[in-house]
Amino acid sequence: MALTTKQQAFIEHYLRTWNASQAARDAGYSEKTARAIGAENLTKPDIQAAIQARLSELKMGADEVLTRLTEHARGSMHDFLRVDEEEITLTWSLMRIPTTADGESDLADAVMQLARQENVRPTDHILQTATVKRATARLDLLQAGQRGKLGLIKKYTLDEKGKVSIELYDAQAALQLLGRNHGLFSDTHMNVDLSTLSDAQLEELAAGVPLVRVLRKSKQNAAPGAGGSGD
Repeated sequence: MALTTKQQAFIEHYLRTWNASQAARDAGYSEKTARAIGAENLTKPDIQAAIQARLSELKMGADEVLTRLTEHARGSMHDFLRVDEEEITLTWSLMRIPTTADGESDLADAVMQLARQENVRPTDHILQTATVKRATARLDLLQAGQRGKLGLIKKYTLDEKGKVSIELYDAQAALQLLGRNHGLFSDTHMNVDLSTLSDAQLEELAAGVPLVRVLRKSKQNAAPGAGGSGD
């Protein structure tokens, strides 16, 4: 039986809110009937089947999980920065010497200001100028978007001065999860009776293959259809 437009809308709103009454109201049912219709809809086999079908479409499969983790592990600020070169002018001038309460030049205070790089005041007497080039790095979200990398951003911040800062997903954490999935290392201690292992498995262990990988390989080989099919 085909679902009505309101029932289809109810399903989409329910998957967003997980509240049957709210989903019914958002789908266009009246305030008076929303609670009863919302509960009733969840008991209808057609709507239950449609909800399960949409969940299957929306949920992330194992391959997609590994793909996303791989993207996070390979994420780098390189994709978000634009490196340019700009010219700046350096100016050397005479320093304004502070004076004491008696109006005399206070050379000791001048030396301290230079050492601390505080309150150093130049005069109008220019000794020399020079134009040099320096590299600058600027955040470029447009470039990152064109490269399809905006999904690597975990946090975006804009402060009161208009300064933008971003935080990427933790690449090291993603690498650890991928490593565990591939059996490269494990945080758990495993108690395994070595006498139950085959000679081939013991040889792999002796060659430095992690125990987790050896056992996983054994399970994969034992899986139905793993060894191929005969005539």
